[in-house]
Amino acid sequence: MRIASSGRTFYDDGYSDGEDDEKQGLDNALSFPKNRLYGRSKELKQLRELYDSLETAENQETTGQTGPPFVVVTGYPGSGKSSLIRNFARGLKQELKMDKANATPFFFVAGKYSSSNRRQDHPFSAIVQAFDALFRQIIRDNDPSELQGIRRSIQSVIGGEDLHALTPLIPGLAAFMERDGLNPQDDNTDEILGGASRDCAWNQVKYLFQSLLRAISSPETGRRIILFLDNLDLADESSLDLLSIFVRDRSLRRIMIVCSIQSMPGSHHAAKDMLTELEDTTKQPQNGNKSIITKLDVGNLNLEDLNQFVGDTLELEPDKTMPLSKIIYNQTKGNMFFAVNFMQEMHRKNVLYFSVIAFMWEWNLEAAGELEAELSNDMLDVIAKRIKEEMSQRMQRALTIASYTRSVLSSTTLFSLMQKEDESLTQAEFDAMLEEAIKEGYFQRLYYRRRTKKKKDDDNDDNGDNGGGRIAHVRFAHGQIQQAAMTLIEHGSERDKMKRFIALHLKDLWNDNNKKQKPASAEDNWMLYTAADFLNSIPSEPEHYACLANLNLTCGEIALEIGAFKPASFYLRKGLRALEKTNKPWTSHYDLTLSLLRMNAKAELFLGNYELSSSLSLQILKHCKTVEEKKPTYLTMSLAKSDQGKYEESVQILMSALEIFTDFPKRFLTLHVVSEIRKVKKYFDSHTNDFFLLLPDMESPQMTSNMELLQVTAHRAFFLQNTVVFLLCSLRMIRLSIQYGIDGRTASALAGYAVYLSSMGDQNGAIRMGRLVRQLLERGGGPRKSGSRAIYMVTVWVETWTTPIETIMNSLHRSHKLGMEAGDLEIAFVVRMSLFRFVFHGGYPLDAVRKYGQEIVDEFALLKTESNRRVMEDFLLPIEYLFRKGNIVTWDALAMPEVDPTDKDKQFLLFYFTLTRLMIAVFFGNLQYAKELADQLADRQRDDSVHLNLLNRITFSSLVYSRLARKTKTQRKKNIARARRCAGRLRKLVYSKGTTPLFLLKLMDADILASTSDSLDEVQGHYDTAIASALDSGHIQFAALGSELAGEYFYNAAKEGLAEKYINDACALYKEWRAFAKVAHLVQQYPSILSLENQKSVEFTNLVGEVGMYQRRKSGDLDRLSTSIPTDVPFRTPELMAAEPSVNNDA
Repeated sequence: MRIASSGRTFYDDGYSDGEDDEKQGLDNALSFPKNRLYGRSKELKQLRELYDSLETAENQETTGQTGPPFVVVTGYPGSGKSSLIRNFARGLKQELKMDKANATPFFFVAGKYSSSNRRQDHPFSAIVQAFDALFRQIIRDNDPSELQGIRRSIQSVIGGEDLHALTPLIPGLAAFMERDGLNPQDDNTDEILGGASRDCAWNQVKYLFQSLLRAISSPETGRRIILFLDNLDLADESSLDLLSIFVRDRSLRRIMIVCSIQSMPGSHHAAKDMLTELEDTTKQPQNGNKSIITKLDVGNLNLEDLNQFVGDTLELEPDKTMPLSKIIYNQTKGNMFFAVNFMQEMHRKNVLYFSVIAFMWEWNLEAAGELEAELSNDMLDVIAKRIKEEMSQRMQRALTIASYTRSVLSSTTLFSLMQKEDESLTQAEFDAMLEEAIKEGYFQRLYYRRRTKKKKDDDNDDNGDNGGGRIAHVRFAHGQIQQAAMTLIEHGSERDKMKRFIALHLKDLWNDNNKKQKPASAEDNWMLYTAADFLNSIPSEPEHYACLANLNLTCGEIALEIGAFKPASFYLRKGLRALEKTNKPWTSHYDLTLSLLRMNAKAELFLGNYELSSSLSLQILKHCKTVEEKKPTYLTMSLAKSDQGKYEESVQILMSALEIFTDFPKRFLTLHVVSEIRKVKKYFDSHTNDFFLLLPDMESPQMTSNMELLQVTAHRAFFLQNTVVFLLCSLRMIRLSIQYGIDGRTASALAGYAVYLSSMGDQNGAIRMGRLVRQLLERGGGPRKSGSRAIYMVTVWVETWTTPIETIMNSLHRSHKLGMEAGDLEIAFVVRMSLFRFVFHGGYPLDAVRKYGQEIVDEFALLKTESNRRVMEDFLLPIEYLFRKGNIVTWDALAMPEVDPTDKDKQFLLFYFTLTRLMIAVFFGNLQYAKELADQLADRQRDDSVHLNLLNRITFSSLVYSRLARKTKTQRKKNIARARRCAGRLRKLVYSKGTTPLFLLKLMDADILASTSDSLDEVQGHYDTAIASALDSGHIQFAALGSELAGEYFYNAAKEGLAEKYINDACALYKEWRAFAKVAHLVQQYPSILSLENQKSVEFTNLVGEVGMYQRRKSGDLDRLSTSIPTDVPFRTPELMAAEPSVNNDA
């Protein structure tokens, strides 16, 4: 297909694949080949190999995979970077049309960054543009089955209540979901009060964009995604941060990411720093330190390729066109965009013409040489000159105005800007002007809007139809044309005048749209950013300083809402500088100054500029008129301390704030806790849960902010294990709810009270509070991060004693999902680690547990949460030592990591480090080292109030002491007494709280009996009961450990037959658990019993006890926890599992 030169050239940057091709031009119209590349076969081959690697990644585990294929295409402007990628995608589409049965369908998602004379583009602009176009494309394709499939996938991954967080950013998503009657409503009441949540907005946006990618490219949709971001060198820092997350995400196995960067000598941009950091941190030693980035340098064409292009254009043999091609090459150096424009210039000057006599293209070489010498080496000047000579004044003005906005522009906006300057311009004249610009190859239509009878305002009816109606959006056919149009106005006062005109009118347009739709969508926010950028870059009159400061404040607030902290800081600083030029800003513009400083303190905090944030906060505290105005600043200062790991100082700041804003006591906190407990207990003794649920909603803004302050303090104290402050804040919140009405944070307070009741042995009361918490959450309202924390506390501290582990995992999965959706990574990470520990404790196969744990480690590394990654890697230690075949325990390597003993904020790490090493020592029989660790943990009982901490410490400590009592005579009685104390404590917990750990108590009793009884039959009976109980509950590792202990006991008692039975059972159970290193350890310990022949003869299904529960519990449950596709589908319950057929397992 060939198209006339007056239309789009084949090397443009078109973003609309649905546009109809223009008709073949007349014979005397210069035409260029379309959809054909020259000199790019090598690059196309590399792209195809990377795309084909997606199929391999889909069918393999993610271990060793860094993330999706990531390609960076570099080259000079006009070299054909965008055309390379678009022709590659177009070729894949052609294959799909020809072979639908075997080719995998995909979405090509593209967006472009542009600067329009600014330092960089607006936050997330190209990413939002790409996704918005994608959903509009899906709507236009109108495939019912595909529409339903993608909607279901998005609903299952993100959920209707969270789509509101993305629909303001991606208007096309709202239109897409509304087509199915799924209109996401912004019913969430989350607020970031003075920075009370650590960059929740950014975390939420990041999580939801990742989830959206997973949903669209999930196996259920059957689609892959090619995400193309053009001009990455102009991208904002927030986009680069998000892109870095995408590239490292191992779960995005059906996505290929391609970016283009303009190669400009001496240029430096944020994308270059991001790519360098990405290369340094993602090199894989197993792949020879190969970078995950595939770089393609698209240079200019050589003379031969350029000549082939010229010959195809003129429909002549290459040997005939070579003389002309040499002239073109000398002028353009093989740059395709410039070559096309040079040929157009020759055609315009009649140097290149179609001979009606010879019926072929001819040229005047001498005139061509003169034209080459005449034209500037800067092709931008050539394009600008052609615009001036050929286009009307109105057309020149339209191109100039458009060039100072953005690359993709609504025709309605451009018409409004044009009409503001020329009131006589009619809609018909404007439409005709756009058609002319498209015909001449300056503009390019993206899609149309159809006129309908249903809607009078057809500008709001965007259905992407290609026929009828008028053009909805246009873009420059190439970035160089936009740059040329900008030069039509020279630097100086005229350009400043143009910027001011555009800025003021765009600001008015944004205000008008904001009045119609609150909040304004991201589709409109670019107007405000552009207005601020232009007004910040030109001189302002003194009377306009306050208006300029207010404009920058609005931009900063919008950027903060979507987690774009660097742009937010930029605009807020600009606003402060403008306000500083006024006379005494605190006096003349008090509210504006306060808002700017408050927002700037938050932005700097989120960027990690703690000193600057603290300095700004102190200014606020110094000048605030009222006490209430200081509250958000205290929260910001507290969060700054928390982010620096200074949790004690964070709590102290919050408590000082509580003393100022509420009647929080300064001293004798314990006595106040006792008093509050009496009041709350008295209320719930005399009122039912249903009565409490009938309380009205809290309406007082002051009480709502006090609830927020109390909740933040409670959560900080909770993780710091400051029980008194945590409980006092929780109880105060409950009493505020009783007095003033229920708030969204009431559930969190009740969860704290439930934790207290459980710790005091009132399990029935704790369960009642837990039930009330869930009823409140079902009622809705309030921040989701509060729901996440409430579910976590109730699940881990209360329900674990009475609830099957599958149900616990369901609850924790929901808590984690709520935390991620709310952007509350602090609780989401804690829940994630707890969920992993329950998976390990639940006896799932170690290969699946290890894979799941490694996903979490990778996620923490991806999000740069080093402390969490460090703890998680330590949680994985027992699995690594138990799982790896041939792994030898090197006890020196298990030395405790260094933790500053004076750092109270990090003392909890010592508990976890000690506990994981205790487990390893018990499994591998290093009893002396295990005793040292158990003694250390005995002194740190305040750290084991968590269910699993408590169970693991008691169980493994008891087994250490009872085994030592059998092996050594020294301190035998003391060790037995210690073991009995541990068993006694667990017995009390089982009787008072719940029976889920009963199998552990039976194992401890059996091992203590083995150290104190001479009756072999009695000992065997207790061991058999403990082993059967562990198997019945699915905890195969404790059944294996019990079998090993029984075998050890009978081996030492010279009962070889019984010893052989139990050791063989232990070996088979460890194999089934995938503890291969432990099997090797047993073989080394009992070589006569575990000969190769004996190992082969042992069958897991012949073991004593009920094994059905474990046989049906496989890694399928863990797949539901995988980061690859988050889902709310519940785990299999014991009832459902019992109905499933049993699985034959190879030991």
